Amino acid sequence: MPNELHDDDARSVSELIADVNDVLAREFRDVWVYGEVGKVTNAASGHCYFDLIEEEGGERSVLSVKLFRGVRQSLSVKMKQHQVDIVSGVKVRIRGTPDVFTANGSFGFKMSVLDPRFTLGDLAAKREE
Repeated sequence: MPNELHDDDARSVSELIADVNDVLAREFRDVWVYGEVGKVTNAASGHCYFDLIEEEGGERSVLSVKLFRGVRQSLSVKMKQHQVDIVSGVKVRIRGTPDVFTANGSFGFKMSVLDPRFTLGDLAAKREE
């Protein structure tokens, strides 16, 4: 048969996702990204999930962000100190690593750091307006 695939030519779904995540972790570890917080979901587990949105030239880009409980707890002191929180409408600059979630194949971003100065600067500009 022409174009017949052999076992060594194919990957399982989990293998492909693992390979993609390896590349993302290697090439995009600790990437800074900024945007406006959209919908926020605070899970009972302590994790926080939110959309990071950018609207430019009539185009809308959305990145699904995961802020896991342990990271959230480690950031909470600095966030409280600067009176910054992850709420809809706030502009944030965050650092983390993009990934693909194995369970459903969705692309997202695992947050590890928040830059409070970025958010505070945006809030100060809004107050002056």
